[in-house]
Amino acid sequence: MSLTDEERDTLLGLAATWIEVGRPDDACTILCGIADLEPDDDAPHRLLAEAFAKNERWEEALRALGTALEKRDVVATRRRRAEIWIERGFYANAVSDLDAILQTRDDPRAKLLRARLHRPLR
Repeated sequence: MSLTDEERDTLLGLAATWIEVGRPDDACTILCGIADLEPDDDAPHRLLAEAFAKNERWEEALRALGTALEKRDVVATRRRRAEIWIERGFYANAVSDLDAILQTRDDPRAKLLRARLHRPLR
């Protein structure tokens, strides 16, 4: 069984809303169901990473982003993973992700994050 595009988009929107209103566990339930029904779709994994990050479940967030990258190499996914690396203090990993983005395209947000990593600490 698979979802129609309309069903998928509705469920993803609902999960995103749950994340925004501070109910990431409810979002995880929806997103895991979508991921099971649509195994080649990277979107539920990217949102799962957001939900896990809201709960400061960093390892699970990084694992979900890794799965999303395996499904589809998306600049937004790499950028978010770099942000999580930075939040956790793993700057070399963040640099690696940001450099991979910048090798493929001129991404202003990735450039900004990369530049911030080179600022001296005060």
